[in-house]
Amino acid sequence: MELGRTVGLRFAKGTMKLPAGPTPIIMVGPGTGIAAFMAFIDDRVSRNISANYLFFGCRNEHGDFLHQEQLQKWVSCDKLQLFCAFSRDQENTIYVQQRVREQGDLLWSLISEQDAIVYVSGNANRMPDDVRQAFTDVIADHGVDDAAAYVQAMVKTGRYQEECWY
Repeated sequence: MELGRTVGLRFAKGTMKLPAGPTPIIMVGPGTGIAAFMAFIDDRVSRNISANYLFFGCRNEHGDFLHQEQLQKWVSCDKLQLFCAFSRDQENTIYVQQRVREQGDLLWSLISEQDAIVYVSGNANRMPDDVRQAFTDVIADHGVDDAAAYVQAMVKTGRYQEECWY
């Protein structure tokens, strides 16, 4: 790009809202989707809130694990539970939605017993739909007949929030 060239930008106010109290939060932020969650976790740690669960994904642990040092610091002081999906570090690709399904019992407990709030942030291509389906599957696996309606009710009440972009 040439010096002096004009670049158009658009700013939009974020839509995700943190709970005021210690309600558990479940964050799914692959890639750059982690950016908002770094601020969320920092805020909650500063208020001594430990019920923070992050599903982070990237291609390679040693190449693009964003904020690895800070995340591991929060994990080591019991302020964060971290679940990673490094999609290209093994023969079969692994994505965050697979980690969500693997943690189904924990997530269902947080959602059904502690009114946890789910946040999804990142690329808007397939990820948001795949993650929503993973949560729907987790809820269905725990005996909810219309799990899709359950997730939709969470959306309506602000307990399932997405902020994704192209």
